[in-house]
Amino acid sequence: MIKIPVLGVPFEIQYVNKINEEDDSYGECDGPAHKIKIKKSLTNEQKRLTVFHEILHAALYISGQSELLTEQQEEAIVVALENGLSQLYNLKEEYAHKS
Repeated sequence: MIKIPVLGVPFEIQYVNKINEEDDSYGECDGPAHKIKIKKSLTNEQKRLTVFHEILHAALYISGQSELLTEQQEEAIVVALENGLSQLYNLKEEYAHKS
């Protein structure tokens, strides 16, 4: 079992065959249960980005901010942060080697 702290709260990461029956989601965050589900069949890069995406949902839940947002607003914020911060993460090594 993999657990990752989100704002000090451990979230269990589960790799599953299917997230739910309604759609073809890559992942899902269950804030009250402190669980993140990730689809097993994803590539390693898709898994990495999906875990990051779901951790952002978990952070909004733990901080109480998700209660202030509609589902669409929360998803828009998470996608914007995911895109911006994942680019920063990928650039990190490039800037670390400049002197």
